[in-house]
Amino acid sequence: SNAALNTLRYGIWSILLGLLVPIITAILLNEVVHAKGFFRFGIYFPCMVPGIFTSVMWTILLEPDAQGMLNYLLSRLGWGPFQFLQDPSTVIPIIVMTMTWGASGSTAILYLADLQSVNTSLYEAVEIDGGGILQKFLYVTVPHMSGMVRMMFIMQIISVLQVFQQPFTMTGGGPNGASETLGMVAYNYAFINNEAGKSAATSVILGGGIMIFSMVYMNFKKKDDTEA
Repeated sequence: SNAALNTLRYGIWSILLGLLVPIITAILLNEVVHAKGFFRFGIYFPCMVPGIFTSVMWTILLEPDAQGMLNYLLSRLGWGPFQFLQDPSTVIPIIVMTMTWGASGSTAILYLADLQSVNTSLYEAVEIDGGGILQKFLYVTVPHMSGMVRMMFIMQIISVLQVFQQPFTMTGGGPNGASETLGMVAYNYAFINNEAGKSAATSVILGGGIMIFSMVYMNFKKKDDTEA
């Protein structure tokens, strides 16, 4: 169905943005020398904002034409106006962008804690061998973070299967169902169309997917705990 394909699109964009942005943020934060507390708070602050408020705020900022603040600022630069949430080709990446803004801070802090547990003697060994920043990243940072990245990847997929509040609040599943998710389909069956059976069937499919990926996550976590 269209909602299933949309959920897949959410997954692809969530991996491109929701998985990579926290990693890049954590690596940059790890290199900060001054005002570390300020930057950490700035990264984490969006996570403290209620999800519904975040969705409403971004909906207002992304209003079409000159009504939205972002379109107004872009028009001053001679760009736009853009139909951010009204264009079927951009609505899902835009929604995922807002989700990433609101949730990536906590994940970035976890990555940062993981990075700070790296044995500095490993970096020194790479330097002795003539390696630079790239070699340090490839041969020390990446292997060290691989376990957490793997688990966060599974968590990302589990989160995507549960996407509901953001598209429901920002677009109502529109335009023309372009941002509708399986969670919204289950909701509409139950509370709009009064078709409890179809809603239950959709929920069972979603629950089964979440259960499978949860088992994969627990298996990875058990392996990492054993290796540690």
